[in-house]
Amino acid sequence: MLDTRQADSVRAALAFSDAVDVYQRGQLDSARVAFGTALALAPDWAAAYYDRAIVRSALGERDGAAADFQQYLRLEPAASNRVAISTRIAELQEAPLSPTRALVLGLVIPGGGQFYTGRPLRGALSLAGAGLAIACGMSQRITMQPVQQTATDPFGNPYTYTVNRRVSERPCRAPGFTAAGVIAVVSAIDAFRFAQR
Repeated sequence: MLDTRQADSVRAALAFSDAVDVYQRGQLDSARVAFGTALALAPDWAAAYYDRAIVRSALGERDGAAADFQQYLRLEPAASNRVAISTRIAELQEAPLSPTRALVLGLVIPGGGQFYTGRPLRGALSLAGAGLAIACGMSQRITMQPVQQTATDPFGNPYTYTVNRRVSERPCRAPGFTAAGVIAVVSAIDAFRFAQR
């Protein structure tokens, strides 16, 4: 006959096994509950804290995930992944990114959303692409066009003559500004989606 402590250990192992199964099927809420059940029965089980932290992190429960990772490190002070877990705890304790802010920054300044979300290379590429598109749109082409004009000589006789008039035009204005707008919108949406993760 099993005593109470042994029975709790068996039930905890079964709950842990169930938690792993439902996690592998993508049922994160059920996995979190099952890991919680295992921990209620075996509160010093480091692996269960670690696995529940993974599930909580995937669910966006940043504070709970950080607390579980901290408890894991308390129970496993010599853990080989201690540095990586400490880094993950620091990331979880930072303020989460705001998708709306990333979107607005990306729309106001092309690439601004990428800089905000910590991806400066993408931000620089977006900013450079939009800048080149605007520069193309602003480029001028100056041509000389002959223009016929009519005048009157001193004796009152009309005559025509040709003069060359300078004409300035921006043939790439619409495509250049359109390309800059598309780059800004696409990079803003990319930043928005990244911040939602």
